[in-house]
Parts: sequence; C-alpha cells; structure tokens
Amino acid sequence: MSGDGEKGPPKVEWDADEAAPEERTLRHESHYKGFDDDFALLTGNPPFPWQRTLYERFVASDFDVFATIVPTYDLGRLGCAFGYVGLVMLFCKSQILRVLKTALAAVGRMALSNYLAHSILCALIFNGVGLGLVGVLQRYQLYFVVVGIWLFQLVASPLWLRYYRFGPAEWLWRSLTYGARQPMRV
Repeated sequence: MSGDGEKGPPKVEWDADEAAPEERTLRHESHYKGFDDDFALLTGNPPFPWQRTLYERFVASDFDVFATIVPTYDLGRLGCAFGYVGLVMLFCKSQILRVLKTALAAVGRMALSNYLAHSILCALIFNGVGLGLVGVLQRYQLYFVVVGIWLFQLVASPLWLRYYRFGPAEWLWRSLTYGARQPMRV
C-alpha cells in the first residue's frame, strides 16, 4: 500500500514472508488483474477459472513451474489425443473426400521436394531477393499465402507422380542412398 495517504499505484511486495497480510492480498490481486488483462489481450477472451487457479498456484509457489502440474490434466490430454487419432483413422478409412486424400497422399510421397519447394517460394515471397514482403503482410494475409502454397502442392504433386516415381529431391536422396541412379519414370 502507498504510505502516508499518498495516491498512486500500490506498493508491490515480492517477498511473501516480509509482506503484511493486506499487502500479500493486494499483491496477488494486482497479479490477477495483470494476468486477466494479458490473457484477454493475447486470446481475446477472459481466462477460465482453472487457468486463474493455475496462475495463482504459480505465483504463490514463487514461480515454481512444478507447482502448476495437475495430473488429471495430462490424462485428459492423452484422451483427447487418442480421440483425434481415432477421428483421423475414421477419415482415412472412409470414402469421404477421396480426391483430397489422394492429393494429400501424393504431397506426402513428395514431402522433401514439397518442403524444399515451399521454402524456396517463401524465400522469394518474403526475402529481399524476391518480393520482400517480410513484415508487410498482416496475419490474415499470410493465410492466403499458406492456402496458395498448399493448393499448388495439392495440384502439382499428383500431376508429377503421374509421370514420375518420386519427387526430384526424393529421387536424388534415393540415388545417393543406394549409390546408383534410380529409375525416375513410371
């Protein structure tokens, strides 16, 4: 608290053992207010009560990370992960969006070539060698770049694999691994 009736920001004590009880309460409330404001600023939403509880434990434990571990939270995450894997497996086994699955499989077969291609494309788009758009595009505009690159890869990969067995980088890698030039044409 500010001394001698002064107005202004409250005094914040960092050592809980030396602070008076009313200052400890004030200290925690000011931390909560800052946490609420920061969380809302980052996510656009107020924090859930369980998030505030974890933050309270974190502050009360003198910022000990292990004090915030909740064992049931990890079990819940594991259950969610199994659920997601199950949904992906159901999608893979179903006949829904067969064309998309075929295109995604082709992108996966050419993973190294596609990685190198999108790295080169992004270097040309964002670095000074190309368009120099680093720091120019807003976040929502970057999604258009992502969708454009993905559409390019979803169209180009199946077309390439219609005529060739591997992507160019995969062919080079395979040829170097086996020590002999691998057949490229289908």
